[in-house]
Amino acid sequence: MATLQTSLWHFTIEFDERKAAAHGTTAEELYDRVGAFVEPYGNVRVGRGTWQARDARSGFRAQCPAVCDLSKQKWVMQNVRSWVTFEGDAQGEDYLAVIGRVRPRLLCAE
Repeated sequence: MATLQTSLWHFTIEFDERKAAAHGTTAEELYDRVGAFVEPYGNVRVGRGTWQARDARSGFRAQCPAVCDLSKQKWVMQNVRSWVTFEGDAQGEDYLAVIGRVRPRLLCAE
């Protein structure tokens, strides 16, 4: 597993264990699915629920399409608890709030 470099674009997603169980899966299985989904975009896993761009040059190209496409996956949105994106700095943005403003229909009710 790579080491997190806060200067690189990265995101952290946290799944709700209770919701995952209700949908017949586990948070760990969901994290593995996220990895399989976002790593082809140029992201590498650096911790439980955290992925970063492979290198400084690929930040925007790796993260933006990955999180956008990931937000369209029902299995993600049914089980997500929190999601924070970082654009090469320490100031994160609540990605669920962004989705709520831009595409609220993607948010799943409790």
